[in-house]
Amino acid sequence: MKQRMFAMMAAMTLAVGLVGIAGATAQSATDDPAQLEAGQAVFESNCSGCHGVDGTGSNTGRPLTDVAIQQPDRLVNVASVTEGRGNMPAFGADLSADEIDAAVSYVRLTFVTQTDPELAVTGIESTGLAIGGVVLLMAGAALVFTSRRERTI
Repeated sequence: MKQRMFAMMAAMTLAVGLVGIAGATAQSATDDPAQLEAGQAVFESNCSGCHGVDGTGSNTGRPLTDVAIQQPDRLVNVASVTEGRGNMPAFGADLSADEIDAAVSYVRLTFVTQTDPELAVTGIESTGLAIGGVVLLMAGAALVFTSRRERTI
């Protein structure tokens, strides 16, 4: 009975860990080429006034060329657009998360003058992976502890 209860708890812990990993990547951790057209529309109507239609910047907005190389973690760019940064206003109240995601993908994939092999690597955001790893590690430790405890009883 105890083993069955423990197995159920371990399965639930594993499920929670996997949901945590999936949830951490809900706000795209990777740039999506399928969003280029939508991202261009969002960028041109909301960002190009300061950053220029070609992303080269102006007196009011910094250049965005090679922003993916300057900031490999795209979620930092998403946060900058959502919450604002420096002189840039926050767009989180005016644009949906999907619109911000699309605009960030457009900028990071379009305004590129350099290439970086690291940009081709995609995967789970490191924070989500770390959370999932800790949850799975805890589940494994609980399994070992419980199995040892049952042997001594």
